[in-house]
Amino acid sequence: MPAPARLAFALVLALAPLLGACTPIVWTRTTINQPMKPADFAFISPGQTTWREVTDRLGAPNVIDPGPGGLIARYFSYDSAYFDADLGYGLNYVNPILAQLPHSLDTGGNGIGGDILTVVVNHAGIVTLVSFSKGDKTARFDVLPTEH
Repeated sequence: MPAPARLAFALVLALAPLLGACTPIVWTRTTINQPMKPADFAFISPGQTTWREVTDRLGAPNVIDPGPGGLIARYFSYDSAYFDADLGYGLNYVNPILAQLPHSLDTGGNGIGGDILTVVVNHAGIVTLVSFSKGDKTARFDVLPTEH
């Protein structure tokens, strides 16, 4: 590759991260902890499964609270999404006065969904209750407004 072409390629490569932050469309998705599926905790059978079996398969919980008959353990998983489109972004380069008008379109905003697995264990170390709450639909994008 000729020297000018290498220089141009290096310049584009160096500026790409900076230019990527100046785009009119921002789409961010963040996931904290591994998302849970019912198959991950299907082995838990209230009255039979021990606390040790749960922690051996799922690991340490995010939160352990004292309960009336033992302990309450909770495993969390979060999924968040953010979307913003600035449809008037090009006006910044054409007419600075028009660029001052509001032109940002927030089509999805942000949302966060949380999955919670709750395991209740008695003083003998036996699981007495397991509950799963799935909240991932909160973090999805809807192109058109829908009824909630």
